[in-house]
Amino acid sequence: YDVAGARSGAIGGALVSCVCMAALSLAVGIDAQEHPGLQVGLMWVCFILGECGGILAGLGINGWMWHYPCQQMFVVGLCNGAQQGSSLAG
Repeated sequence: YDVAGARSGAIGGALVSCVCMAALSLAVGIDAQEHPGLQVGLMWVCFILGECGGILAGLGINGWMWHYPCQQMFVVGLCNGAQQGSSLAG
């Protein structure tokens, strides 16, 4: 995030989250009787990476703090509200 910037970090986080959601949908289709370890391992890894990607994508809104210096707490509130809402919905 610090090296690439808010925009690139948000795009990368969204892509990681999207790929992990696609992999989770494939993991659900794996026969649990034949490959239980593969299904559990794939779901565990994709869930953790997808959550990290979502958090990184949500942090992209913090780049707006420099554009609106008088409303920095509003921007922080939007970021925190998005993170809390995503964990509530997920």
